[in-house]
Amino acid sequence: MKALMLAFFEDEKYKRFRPLTFTRPLYMLKIGGLYFFEHFIRQLNMNRTLLILRPELEKLCYWKVNVVRRLGCIVNKVPDGKLFLLVNARMVPTGDAVNFLQEILSEEKEEDRAWLLGRDVLAMRLKRNTLAGYMKDLQKPSGEVFRRLLAECSKTKVSRRLPLFHDFRDLKQKVVEGILSFSNSPRNTLESALIWGNEENVFVSEKARIEEEVFLDTRSGPIIIEPKAVIKAYSVIRGPAIVGEETQVLEKSIIDGSIVGERSIIGGTIENSFLLGKNIIEDRSLLRSTIIGEYAYVGSGAFLEEEVVLGDYACILPYTRIYENIRIGPLSLVSGFVDKHIPVLKFYSHDEGIVAMSEEEAERLLRSLLYNHFGRLPSSFEIELLKFLAVASR
Repeated sequence: MKALMLAFFEDEKYKRFRPLTFTRPLYMLKIGGLYFFEHFIRQLNMNRTLLILRPELEKLCYWKVNVVRRLGCIVNKVPDGKLFLLVNARMVPTGDAVNFLQEILSEEKEEDRAWLLGRDVLAMRLKRNTLAGYMKDLQKPSGEVFRRLLAECSKTKVSRRLPLFHDFRDLKQKVVEGILSFSNSPRNTLESALIWGNEENVFVSEKARIEEEVFLDTRSGPIIIEPKAVIKAYSVIRGPAIVGEETQVLEKSIIDGSIVGERSIIGGTIENSFLLGKNIIEDRSLLRSTIIGEYAYVGSGAFLEEEVVLGDYACILPYTRIYENIRIGPLSLVSGFVDKHIPVLKFYSHDEGIVAMSEEEAERLLRSLLYNHFGRLPSSFEIELLKFLAVASR
């Protein structure tokens, strides 16, 4: 059989996951410091990968994966002489999902085939000519595109339960439940030597630092602390939990059943939440069942109730309260009591309501956020995407 190249695509349901999918495809959500698709390619021992992206995300994501991370991914192009295994971006990289894909990779067939779970496409094996004919359409996913594509494929119904998520709550639950799969992967979750207490179910990098009087509670699941993370005195971490690389957990903070991404600063209490990384959570804040995009800032004393989702670069001012099931768009700045969804690039206060942000104000806020809290200036690709979002939000 010809070698297959692994490829990742989004189906039309990516819109359910806004505001996060305004600024990334779903397969570029992160667990610790790795994108979802990286977990797959490492566990499947694949080398190069094809990423199928919406056009507005192409330059920014190419910069992130190939310039910043140097992953060598092919973006929105079809290489010669290949078969392709396309994986739905809504599949969480757990052991069950990897085993399913390994079975497909082992098949000695070259026909176009799709694997379905109900009405959802789990994966497709496509010949180069088929993929080339649909590449532009897959960059703008819709139900009609997949109906036409599936008509050209032989189809297999999959009866077993696989980790394809359907909404934000489902996503968070499946990611947290799947932590053990990551600790047993070829990456071993940590890419350095471990201090591992088998009975305690704690995985700690030797490059991490845990200060005195830190309580690690693994009665409900494992705890993984990645390289160069710092857990300061009198903090509490309850599993299942991941503390990402170079993340600082401040004194007397609590992380309970949560995943905290790389290079974050965490104060206050984080419960049953999923933080993608590069987040600032100030002290005395409380986050419950929250999902937070990259470079989001939450000020001191803020309270985010159940199932809140913050887009990338969102700014939550101190002592703000955000009620249940609220979505805050990328690069929006909010304060006071928030009881309604806030679109992309908006100011919001309880007294003044939602106020549109100009492109100049948005760029100024982005520069201030990244420089003051993360020590860098925005790339031209971030500014270009910001301008696209400004036009799209009008």
